[in-house]
Amino acid sequence: MSDGTLQTLDVSMLEDVGTGASQLVQLDSNAKIPACSAAALTGVSTVTKSASDPVIATNPSGGVGTVWQNTTSGEMY
Repeated sequence: MSDGTLQTLDVSMLEDVGTGASQLVQLDSNAKIPACSAAALTGVSTVTKSASDPVIATNPSGGVGTVWQNTTSGEMY
């Protein structure tokens, strides 16, 4: 992998899955990402949490680029 392109796929690459350091994250049986820490993520927008969906005229306090999370459905906008 000299230019960032994966040339071949070795099955052993897929064996080390989980949520630990240096492991590949694997979807659970419901095709969802398992719970894992996001403490090291950077560049993430501010999040507004609400029990309802945003309306077209919503102006979040965080400004443009703010992520809206519906705490009832789990959907993010």
